[in-house]
Amino acid sequence: MRVKVCGNTAIETAMAAVEAGADMVGFIMAPGTPRTVTVEQAREIVRRLPATVDTVGVFVDRPVAEVAQVAAEAGFTVVQLHGRETWAEFAELPYPTIKALRLEDASTAASIDWPPMGLVLADTHAAGMLGGTGQTFPWQWVADLAMRHRLVVSGGLSSENVGAAVVAIQPWGVDASSRLESSPGVKDADLVRAFVAAARRAEEEVMAVA
Repeated sequence: MRVKVCGNTAIETAMAAVEAGADMVGFIMAPGTPRTVTVEQAREIVRRLPATVDTVGVFVDRPVAEVAQVAAEAGFTVVQLHGRETWAEFAELPYPTIKALRLEDASTAASIDWPPMGLVLADTHAAGMLGGTGQTFPWQWVADLAMRHRLVVSGGLSSENVGAAVVAIQPWGVDASSRLESSPGVKDADLVRAFVAAARRAEEEVMAVA
């Protein structure tokens, strides 16, 4: 299972995530959030991380060419899309691509236009927000989605509830951001470490009964 810590703005907490056992660290490249970083800021952090860790650039409704250029300049290895992007537009993007789905109800999960076994991130819908809501959704909404796609569960996850999500859904990955902060945009290293550790404990529990 992949463990992702998103919304990184500092090398210290990005490294805390990696040292705790996270596989993926994310960077918000969309304007207007306290977690937004520039290409230069992202590149400076990425270049200091181990090559074994995936670095994820998060974009909202940007042209394919721009996404590819920014990803190359920053050194990202994965791209995440949080807007109205379609597979037809991004199928040729030369990066593994995660499509975010903002869930309003159980039926939303059935509406995604992404190929079978593609990378999908399920997040909670909140009016006026494209992510980082700090709110969970009923995990049974994505049980079927987890069987059809490589599902990353997000939305209000922390060390307190990630274990229950892992056991309930057995997802391809889990992702957290706002619940790991001491203030908006500022990750707390202790919260980051606790989240990764809780996710790994749950993964071991699932594997033990498989």
